[in-house]
Amino acid sequence: MNLEIFLAGSTTLSKQRDIIRNQIMMWNANRNLNDKDVVFNVYTFENFDDAISDKSTGQPEYNKFIRERADIAIFVLYDGINEKTREEFDVAYESLQSKRKAPDLIVFSHKSSLSKEIENIREKLKSDGKYFKEYTSDDDLKNSIGKILDKYVSRKKEEVRIQKQIIVRNFFVLFAIICIVGVFGFVRFSKRQDCVERMREALEKYESNSSNLEYYMNLRSAKKEYDDLGFSKDNEIYKKIKDCLKIE
Repeated sequence: MNLEIFLAGSTTLSKQRDIIRNQIMMWNANRNLNDKDVVFNVYTFENFDDAISDKSTGQPEYNKFIRERADIAIFVLYDGINEKTREEFDVAYESLQSKRKAPDLIVFSHKSSLSKEIENIREKLKSDGKYFKEYTSDDDLKNSIGKILDKYVSRKKEEVRIQKQIIVRNFFVLFAIICIVGVFGFVRFSKRQDCVERMREALEKYESNSSNLEYYMNLRSAKKEYDDLGFSKDNEIYKKIKDCLKIE
């Protein structure tokens, strides 16, 4: 399972972004010890800038990647959040609230930050059950990455397991419904055939001797059984019986 990460943060936090990127690469390198089915691919604005000649047009490309491709958006903050990083966070959060339900959000914020805006982000992520981690130093940040990734992968695998259970359960429920409907349809079809056959026999006897009261009563009984079961009256034998019994 390849998971794509957009790593965001101010240009002044390039060292911290490098720490996060390197730790993710180490996690990938050790994935046989972690989870060999998961590989993280990390993208930052530098990846896009290499392919964009006009750097002023880059932001829409970052936002598009976050909105349409990223599985995780990681934000590293220190003292407040600049305009572009805030825009990227808002795009990620809005996408998370949309039908896509992605990307998941992980925010690392330095413990010294007293920004009201970062506090609002903390509360927003807390209410959504997402990751907000304070770090005190670069070493603390480095040590936090692997633990967060382990938690994320465990949660993701559990979500996938539950989704598979739901799919399997829904399949068996649908299969059971189809079987029940099929059995009901077969039983009803068989009953209709039996009713039609009884009407046919009763009609033949009545036509052979219309003055016989027993044959007449049997004909009425066969028709009543057919009526009670609510079968379609667009049936030649049924129509002949109606004519014999002089029923409109």
